[in-house]
Amino acid sequence: FMEYWQYQLPDLVDVLPSMLMPCLIYLAEEDDPGFAQVESYIGQMPNARFFGVPGNHVSANTNLGMIVPKVKEFLTQV
Repeated sequence: FMEYWQYQLPDLVDVLPSMLMPCLIYLAEEDDPGFAQVESYIGQMPNARFFGVPGNHVSANTNLGMIVPKVKEFLTQV
């Protein structure tokens, strides 16, 4: 899966430090194949926050008890 996307999308790693807009990004911990890679990318974005959500891509997105409070907190700070 990741191999397919690596060849289909442009490499934007070099522009990550210049992305100054606030970003909140989350991924499912169980089945997102590039979890560690995404964490390292987000570390290069000065105003980005990242959190992992337990579960797979389906169950994680239904974990509103975890996601919504983090979104609310993020929005109060931007």
